[in-house]
Amino acid sequence: YFIFDLSLSMNKKGDGYKEYGAKISEAAYDSMIADTVNSVVGAHTQEEWQSNYEPIREEILQAIQKMFDSTKFIYKVNISGVKFS
Repeated sequence: YFIFDLSLSMNKKGDGYKEYGAKISEAAYDSMIADTVNSVVGAHTQEEWQSNYEPIREEILQAIQKMFDSTKFIYKVNISGVKFS
């Protein structure tokens, strides 16, 4: 398994921010986002993560953008503190 920290970069002027942005910041969608991230992460092997997780990070971003019907206000997924076991 592996553990990592994830954060989202959001554009406060982007389409959809007024509707979802504050609620995302307040953690109202944490379980939905976690479920989406877990689905993407679970589709990849530890070897894929260890060799280059940039494509997986991009896949996570696209899945979250799709969840909120927007590519305008969520523009980046930040991954840090990756630990493998």
